[in-house]
Amino acid sequence: NPYGTTRASGGSSAGNGGAIAARIVPAGLGEDSTGSVRIPAGLCGLAGLRPTTRTTKRYSDDGFEPPPTGALKTMGPMARTVADVVFLDTVITGETPPTVNLRDVRIGIPRPDYWTWEVMDPGVAEVTQAALAKLRDAGVQLVETDIQEMVKLADSQEVSRAAGGGGGGGNMFAQWLEENLPGVTMEQVYAGYPLPDAAQPPQNPLSPEERQATLQAAYARNEEFFKSNNIQAVAFPTMPYRAPVMEPTGKLVDEKGRLILTTDYAAVRWASRMGSPGLSVPSGLISGLPVGLEFDALPGDDSWLLGLGLAVERVLGRIPPPPLNRAP
Repeated sequence: NPYGTTRASGGSSAGNGGAIAARIVPAGLGEDSTGSVRIPAGLCGLAGLRPTTRTTKRYSDDGFEPPPTGALKTMGPMARTVADVVFLDTVITGETPPTVNLRDVRIGIPRPDYWTWEVMDPGVAEVTQAALAKLRDAGVQLVETDIQEMVKLADSQEVSRAAGGGGGGGNMFAQWLEENLPGVTMEQVYAGYPLPDAAQPPQNPLSPEERQATLQAAYARNEEFFKSNNIQAVAFPTMPYRAPVMEPTGKLVDEKGRLILTTDYAAVRWASRMGSPGLSVPSGLISGLPVGLEFDALPGDDSWLLGLGLAVERVLGRIPPPPLNRAP
């Protein structure tokens, strides 16, 4: 991570995150299944968009090798500013976001107990609440909502299995290798490492009918959440902790020394499993490390969400570039 060279830059589009933040390249396309564009964006002080994947993907799957399985995986643009993300999105889709008046916007934010969550870094909470206060001063109507309820729904075993399409992605990768790279096996690709779980047949797979029923019920609850709270978007810290420290063994630990994965405790999975667009924007620094603020909208509202991001960026401003050779 350019903002702290002993720190992780996220996952799994971490190379994009580090390179863009280090000013090596101005922008890039990442891959987001359950947060892999937004997590490095949040930890590296970038803007990153996960576009809608329901009912039609906003971005084509052309260019993925091997082709993605299920609806979770999508390409997504990453850049140092929302304006640059909008530029990439416009090139890809041909759409121009509308001008969003912040005084007309209602956004759901976490209730007070969210900020005292065990894994919540107090510094991240402080930076995020300060950013939300700036948005409130700019005219945004902030509505306290039970965001944790919806995160738990998205993380439930039933919804997770249904949204993932039942697994088996590794088997499709093996088939792709056979068709496109004859002679190259999964064992060679993963030489020295165990084969991924996805290469094994899924355990107790859902039938197509069970999967569809589970997802439709979750989608309905998600839409009711927005409707009942009369909100157009939700906002929360992209990650509840600052960029984790990388130990010599490769393990990641938080400020309290707890072992974590960069996807632990992440509300970013909510948008993924609902097929919704999610946009992470820089909201400030804590001890020199970036904090991201994510905004999620309903499926299909990508252009409006990007317009909101532009308006938010004008209020929050830009964070400074990373200092050279910094290793906090």
